[in-house]
Amino acid sequence: MIRLRRYKQQDTWLSHLDIHKEQNINMLKLNDIEFYNTPSGGVMVSVEGQETFILLPTHYDLISILHDYIMQNYHGAYLALSSLYKGSAQNPSYYRYRIVSRFARCNFGEYETNVVDISKHTFHFEQVHCPLRGAGDCQLENVVCNPQYTLPLTKQQINIFRMYADGLNTEQIAKKLSLSTNTIDRHRSDIQSKLDLHSITEMILFWINNNLK
Repeated sequence: MIRLRRYKQQDTWLSHLDIHKEQNINMLKLNDIEFYNTPSGGVMVSVEGQETFILLPTHYDLISILHDYIMQNYHGAYLALSSLYKGSAQNPSYYRYRIVSRFARCNFGEYETNVVDISKHTFHFEQVHCPLRGAGDCQLENVVCNPQYTLPLTKQQINIFRMYADGLNTEQIAKKLSLSTNTIDRHRSDIQSKLDLHSITEMILFWINNNLK
């Protein structure tokens, strides 16, 4: 695990990032970051103990990490946004900025004081006020906003994960799937390892926080 400490002033958010290397994939832990929309359509970024700043295309490192995290973990939302902004693809920095900015505006636009938008690699999505929500006029509704998390799990593991999230215990799941409790325990251990979770309670919270179905 590489824990990034403190960098130059405009990139102090890096002190709140943990990067895990697992199977050649960077597993990011973004922590204590709050976003909120400005009346003009910009995105403000607030990190605990740091000065709030407006997200700009020149915040290359922050945008790159968020871009890659969205691409890996919210693939459906990423595909929709990459298609929407494909006209900017010849300018990679601006292209990534537009994807990240739109994702933040649609999911983290409200200013919250009780729960930050990103903590311990978990995104806490909000019901951002949007005049198009529920009107049937936005093709990105429930694709970019309230996006589906892309689980790096097998179908069997997702099914077992869902049962734990529904409140079933190991014995009940084993009986329902006609498997041994040892097999269910092994799947649960694999799920926790892949998602950096450490208990059934954390698994249930992860399922809820990531809008899994």
